Amino acid sequence: MAVNGTFYNANHTDSTSYPDPVKFDVRNPTGRSLQGHLTEYTVNTALEAAFSSDNELDVSYILYQLLHINITTTNLGTVLPQLITKYGDNVTISMRGKCITKPSFAHFTDKNYEANGWLAISGVIGEEEAFHGEFNLGKAIGSLNTNSNGVIFGKIDTLSIGTINPSTYRNNIGVTAAQMQTQLQTLVSDWQLGANANLTAGTVIPEIFGITGEIEVNFN
Repeated sequence: MAVNGTFYNANHTDSTSYPDPVKFDVRNPTGRSLQGHLTEYTVNTALEAAFSSDNELDVSYILYQLLHINITTTNLGTVLPQLITKYGDNVTISMRGKCITKPSFAHFTDKNYEANGWLAISGVIGEEEAFHGEFNLGKAIGSLNTNSNGVIFGKIDTLSIGTINPSTYRNNIGVTAAQMQTQLQTLVSDWQLGANANLTAGTVIPEIFGITGEIEVNFN
């Protein structure tokens, strides 16, 4: 069974600005039992629809479903200890996001990728907004490839949260926009080091939406 994934804004059904997706064989007969193809067309139409709809994204839900990560004051407090000081340990942070400025986009070539993003992020604890920042031109550049056993290798060359806009920055934890920029980039850069160690050794796709096993993913 082959499924073509195209995203659009149901309230704004004009055709996408992106060209038709590239042609590719939807199944490799010598590949893994479960195969997936992620095209830049699918990613970019999703990002385009998210921007035009102006909807708020539940980032906490997305992170949990994809990576089984719960954001709390404890894990985010490793770089923002002010969260623990004010709200205590292990308190859930509701992370919310919105695409801003212009549509984010990705570009894939053979084994290489580049993603560019413009995103507003808010962290809400209980009924209080702990912080809100708008980040322009976040960037990820790297390479990925899989071997015949579905093991993923690669490297993340660049991983930047972008530049925070100080004029729209808000917080209730006593952190300046410049401090937020530095501390969040430290968190992301530390994650990049760990991810690159795994990609050098070879890693497998984690459980996604309850699906586990030897999964083959191709980028087109």
